[in-house]
Amino acid sequence: MDKITIGLLLPSSTIFPISKNFERGLKDGLKQDGSHHLEVELIKEFIGQGDTRLVDKVCNKFFKYDDAHLVTGILSNRSVNEIASKFKSQQTPFLVNNLGAAVPDVLQMNDYIFINSPQLWRHAYTMGHWAVKTFGKKGMFVGSVYDAGYGFSHLLQIGMQAADSESTWAFSIPPMPPAGGLSNMDVIFPYMEQYEPDFIFAAFCGEEATLFLNALIKHGWHRKTKITGTPYLLAPFAPLTDDVTIYTARLFNDDAGITPENVFYKQGLQTGQIIAAAASASNGADLKEQLSKSDTLFNIAREVKADTQLTIVQNDIGAGKADFTSKSVSRWDTHSLAVEQLKPLTSQLDSGWYNPYLCI
Repeated sequence: MDKITIGLLLPSSTIFPISKNFERGLKDGLKQDGSHHLEVELIKEFIGQGDTRLVDKVCNKFFKYDDAHLVTGILSNRSVNEIASKFKSQQTPFLVNNLGAAVPDVLQMNDYIFINSPQLWRHAYTMGHWAVKTFGKKGMFVGSVYDAGYGFSHLLQIGMQAADSESTWAFSIPPMPPAGGLSNMDVIFPYMEQYEPDFIFAAFCGEEATLFLNALIKHGWHRKTKITGTPYLLAPFAPLTDDVTIYTARLFNDDAGITPENVFYKQGLQTGQIIAAAASASNGADLKEQLSKSDTLFNIAREVKADTQLTIVQNDIGAGKADFTSKSVSRWDTHSLAVEQLKPLTSQLDSGWYNPYLCI
């Protein structure tokens, strides 16, 4: 192919400029090095927080008016479920990017759907498994209503049970805050006092992450339990009121250069490079087949090349410091991305947010 029309889905976030970063990375990745020049028509559509009706309308435009050869952008796995069949009927590949806060529902997907993601749900599984083996059998999930609406608590529990069938977990989630407000963190701690967990998995992001950590410090729990979470518990980072240690996992493909702050640029870059390579090799009718040659994209028709372990990172934070130090402490098994092993994870899940994670 010498020309390609790409439909681009861009959501909004109040936490990071994810769409701007992704678009910049995509354009950089699409640039050719001289041997083949690809003419690109990029059609941008803004989808807010990922409302499925708006996404459906935009995709119909890509299909029927723009004659897009391919669609890419940032969309949650939940939203993909609603529109996957349209891409198959239109024979148009969809290269989805997200953080993987929800497990891909392989029964709703088809071979036209390709997912580029760090699969954060695997982080929850790994942290649950590692924490039981390292800290003890009593875990607790704490998080906002927003963060709890994804797959983190479910996979934390599965990871804990895989580590020790006698492990137990509890949870504490503050009520939905008023419009424009933040969660009341103080309601969490009576439940922590009652349950006395060996470790917690804290699912918060944005301003609420700092709010929670300072509340944890105020109640003295940073000295009584071990703290785990996703990398977004510490990004964006703001100074805390006391020293604290928090355990997370490296974000993406064990690449220390991919951080919570730059991951959307990196995903755009990866996506642009993959599309450019596929288009350069395509005769115009086999774009999906050319995309299938990338072994880093999740697709139900082939095995994805993915790490079987994640790197556990110890983040040591000093009181009032504007940054913190991190060091790798272990490599630990994570959940498989094999299709047959994913099926049980979504067999009973029928609710959750349609927003891509961080798109609030």
